[in-house]
Amino acid sequence: MFLRLQTFYRAPLSISRRASTFSLLLRQQHYNQHRSPSLSHGSYFRGRPLSTASQCLLRTSEPPVFLSSNATEVSTKDPVEISQNEVHDSHEIGVEESQPETVEKDDLDEYLERRQGHPSYLKKLHPSVFVRLAALAIKQNLFGVANTIASDVVSVAKMQANEVARLSAHNLPIPSKDYARTATILLQFSCFPPALSDANVLDLCKLALERPASVDLLKRGVEDQSSTIQHPHTLSLDSLSRVLRAVIRSPTGWSIDRQRGFLQSLIKAVSHRIADEVDVEPVRRSFVGVPATPSRRIDTAALSRLTRMFFRFIHAILERGDDSHWGLAYEALEVVVRNNLIPPEAIRVEDKGLAHVPSVIMSPIIHTCLVHGWIFDAADLLQLKASSDVRLKAHYEALVEDVVSALLDSRSAKGIERSAELIRIAYKHFPNFALNSECMEKFYDTTCSCGLRDTGAALYLHLRSRYPAQSADFLPKGHSLLLFLEAFAKARPNQYAAKLLARHVLERRPRIAKHSVPTIIALCAEALLVEESRQLWDYYAQGTDKITVTGNPRVMVALVKLFANEGKKDKTKRPVGTGKSTDVPDGVVSEALQGAGSAAELESLSSRVQSGEQRSRERSEAHAIQNERILFDRENADEANPPDSIANPLNSPEEESVISTEFPFDVNNTISSTEQLDSLSDPSEDYPESSTMEYVDIPFALRVLGEFEAAKEPLRSATHFDLNAIARARALLGDFTGCLNALRIIIDRKEVPDVFDINVVVEALAIHDPRRAALMVKKMLQWNVMPDNVTFGTLINHALNYGNLTLAGRCFARSRSLKIKELTPSAVARLVQASLSAALRPSTGQRSALQYIQRAYDVIVSSQSPRGAFNSKIGEQGVKAALRRNSGELAFKFWDALVKGRVDSASPEQAKLRRQIVAQVRKDCERGALEWNIGHKYVDDLVGDHKSAAVREHDRSSRLLQEPGR
Repeated sequence: MFLRLQTFYRAPLSISRRASTFSLLLRQQHYNQHRSPSLSHGSYFRGRPLSTASQCLLRTSEPPVFLSSNATEVSTKDPVEISQNEVHDSHEIGVEESQPETVEKDDLDEYLERRQGHPSYLKKLHPSVFVRLAALAIKQNLFGVANTIASDVVSVAKMQANEVARLSAHNLPIPSKDYARTATILLQFSCFPPALSDANVLDLCKLALERPASVDLLKRGVEDQSSTIQHPHTLSLDSLSRVLRAVIRSPTGWSIDRQRGFLQSLIKAVSHRIADEVDVEPVRRSFVGVPATPSRRIDTAALSRLTRMFFRFIHAILERGDDSHWGLAYEALEVVVRNNLIPPEAIRVEDKGLAHVPSVIMSPIIHTCLVHGWIFDAADLLQLKASSDVRLKAHYEALVEDVVSALLDSRSAKGIERSAELIRIAYKHFPNFALNSECMEKFYDTTCSCGLRDTGAALYLHLRSRYPAQSADFLPKGHSLLLFLEAFAKARPNQYAAKLLARHVLERRPRIAKHSVPTIIALCAEALLVEESRQLWDYYAQGTDKITVTGNPRVMVALVKLFANEGKKDKTKRPVGTGKSTDVPDGVVSEALQGAGSAAELESLSSRVQSGEQRSRERSEAHAIQNERILFDRENADEANPPDSIANPLNSPEEESVISTEFPFDVNNTISSTEQLDSLSDPSEDYPESSTMEYVDIPFALRVLGEFEAAKEPLRSATHFDLNAIARARALLGDFTGCLNALRIIIDRKEVPDVFDINVVVEALAIHDPRRAALMVKKMLQWNVMPDNVTFGTLINHALNYGNLTLAGRCFARSRSLKIKELTPSAVARLVQASLSAALRPSTGQRSALQYIQRAYDVIVSSQSPRGAFNSKIGEQGVKAALRRNSGELAFKFWDALVKGRVDSASPEQAKLRRQIVAQVRKDCERGALEWNIGHKYVDDLVGDHKSAAVREHDRSSRLLQEPGR
């Protein structure tokens, strides 16, 4: 009587057959009475069970593990010793057919009950009983019970070993039970899923690799290698992989010294198992991708899993051990070398003279992983140790470069992130670490091409800030430099990053393609880098290729805008109108004046600035009084100075009767003469005259503009786009006349100014007087020049800058009447915020406040994606403003548009907010401001799916909304 295990692989079975593939049958009579002729591989085993409690059906979808059992009695009698013929029998044994019965849990219940406090009970059980019970527990996903059974097997085996030692000392008969084979079987079918803990796996493996001295197999151990003391062939490849993983994951305190014998046996088991499983040469060819023709079937996937886990096992020995354990690691390395699993290309001649033994061992292993495509295994095995050894540093540099290149070749997010981590670790451990610049460039290019630009930019910032002495090694080049600078320029809160990269470019002066230089300068200017932009422009605006910089309209407009704004920020630093800067040398100023054209032009501009100071102060006082009336009107002033309703157009009612609300853009009816262009800025209109900007930092800005105009001479032949750039720059400098002169050139050439040209003039006027800009838009409509969303967005933004909420509301209403779909996001957000803020002010009248709230709601719903453009905080602010003004309908609309489904509805704050809305809706219904049926719908939606106790108690529509007389 014995329990026999045989493992082999076959094609996947159908679902119906797979469900009953594996059977573990217990019979209480001798096996030889029912022995049948041998069956071929793939047959089923059938036995006749004598009781339901003694039967277990094991099902699995993993590679089959066929367990044929010699029927044994569960008694104190020892099993029949295994004969030599049965050991060498390689065929499966068939038994009589019987129908498997339903598996019951009584076996496990009885076992768990009787094992408590009765060690003798466990000793009386036959090893096959443990296998049967463990199989039942695993099948029912009772992994804790399976671990208990495994622990019992180990405990009973230890008790038997002690008993064998005691009986051997007195030359008494030695009863033995093959618990080693039981441990092997438990390891076999507990790998997938991993039912057993790592500790139990290690204990079972130790038991499987050691056989008691009383077993007859030991007598043949020397003669038959398949039955050696370690008996390695009984463990499958996946079982060995599971054991190796348990060793790797063992606690740090797991002593290698005390487990040396076990580890040596495990290494020998892996060696025998690999050699016994497949022929060496076909395996190696199959690894490198050449089709193999072995003499029998090879499970390459299982063998590769075992090899990779064995590599990690070697790495764990080196990591946890010291010099005394290097010999154990060498023994493990010999296993893969002897079986030709280390390809020749994985051996590096440069590693021959290394004095660091772990690096000598791990280098061929890591390169083997790279050859086979196990790139993440190679990254995990590459553990860098800080050292001052120059040769070791060079070795690590080459190794890191190989692994990083392989990870980047995968072009996956995980591979790129892992490569960035390796580079960080390498620079951390070696102060003078220098990765190949080509490898760094490959990393930057890969991150940009794979859409992971932020990963590359983050690594650059890390290296640049922490290792400035080695900055030449990791400066981005080419397209990566542009993308990184663009990312930094758009992230205004992280302006330090853009400044760091710009400084790096100035320090190293790398070779940059001439078509990329203007983009770099423009990005620096857009990132508000004043000094860096100036220095880059000065450096590249000379030489034979300077026209690519000085004649670039984007660079010119960006620099003029930057320095114009900088001049407005600090008016005490420079005298107004003089054109000289206290921190700029006189030579630079004179050069700027020469580049700006004529001295008369600069003198005219300065005189306009000085003459406009008094007008600007008077207009500012008038605007302050008017804005105070608009934003802080009293309730009794509603009739005298009512704010705009949402339907109030930009034009007067008389003009509305003349001007249609539909204005298709017609090139034949647009501005076609300079007289029409002059009429756009007719000073006879009843609006304050536009002032010239108090420009105080003109030298460098005028120099840039002058160089651009010189590059485009003669201006009569300049392109439309270049003239548009000149007009915008003149407008930014406050030279409104020069802006119109640039547009006159376009008209004189019989070209049609488009909406972009007009937007330049609108922005120039809106900076100083939004009302004057609004008048110009009205004239644009008269000449059938259709404004766009940028036009109205500019008007709204600058009107809000001046606190003119009335004008901003009119502009929004006019844009809706013209069916302009989407305004600029900043203009919409600011208009909503300003309207709600005005409604929440106590000084705002009731009528005005409700109109402000209605305007804010209309702006929100007019957006194409309200929930994407506005957050829930805006919705809550709108709800509170509506509740303060006693409008339950508007409060519900804000809640439904921006709050519903976006916050934690169960929170006390949200429950309170909904109760307040319901209470206000009830009041509106009672006073007739809201119909009862609409109020019921609002309350049902507010109560809705929340169903909290407080809401059900206070907010039920049946209680709160009762019409009078019902």
